[in-house]
Amino acid sequence: MDTDRLEGKAILARLRQMQAELRQLKQEVAAHATSIRSDFTSKRTAVGKTVGPLVAGMIVGRRAVGGVNAINRDKLRLDQERATAPYENLKRVIDDVISALNRAKAGIENSAEYRAPAPSSTITPLKGVT
Repeated sequence: MDTDRLEGKAILARLRQMQAELRQLKQEVAAHATSIRSDFTSKRTAVGKTVGPLVAGMIVGRRAVGGVNAINRDKLRLDQERATAPYENLKRVIDDVISALNRAKAGIENSAEYRAPAPSSTITPLKGVT
């Protein structure tokens, strides 16, 4: 029975280590996704800020140029969603794995073999004392 408890503790320690590694990986994935979003935000804010749209605005009108700029910003927004979607999916998968590890830990912690007291902690009655 003591070996079951020790084995359970070792497995729990490994599960906790795996969870910590997965959380670290998730932070790295989130950082990459944030970097990509930042790049796209910079590109979106730069739409229409060059000399070309100013000249085109004088020729075809500001409304037409504004429409083109809106289309360009929408395209960049869609490109951003496409670029970050794999990162978001990976974060969801990591969350699912962490959740599964939590369920595995709970199963071990709630098992009778793990919860049984260690033999050294049981109190033996003294002889002759009643």
